[in-house]
Amino acid sequence: MKRFFLACVLIFSFLFGFSQTGLMIVEVHGINSQEGRLMIGLFNSEDDFRSKSNPVFTETINPSDSVVRCYFKDLPSGSFALAVFHDANNDETLNTKKLGIPIEGVGFSGTSQKSLRPPKYEEALFKFINDTTIAVHLTYPKKSSQ
Repeated sequence: MKRFFLACVLIFSFLFGFSQTGLMIVEVHGINSQEGRLMIGLFNSEDDFRSKSNPVFTETINPSDSVVRCYFKDLPSGSFALAVFHDANNDETLNTKKLGIPIEGVGFSGTSQKSLRPPKYEEALFKFINDTTIAVHLTYPKKSSQ
């Protein structure tokens, strides 16, 4: 009987030990206006992150300050990459110039966005184990003097 009980305890701890969930707070910094909305996507695959399609979790929030918070509740443990863009004109699209350079604010996890190219999946990747806060800083295009 002791062996049966011990086996049950081991099985349940194995099953429930790996299904841990938590709260992720995403702080979006550097919002330059309260127009439009912020589109936030959480990705767990390189292909989806690269194409910005099929996020595992999404959130859309109205910017009310230069810093806003978004809450992902009951998020399972795992590796993720985060992408945010400020859809200032509410068309649900990241608007770009002809060469693909964004004309709306963008930000990613794990980067300071100093590069002209979007980060690779590995550069934006982070491990989520339990409750945590991730800061994302939006970068806006420089205004041309034309």
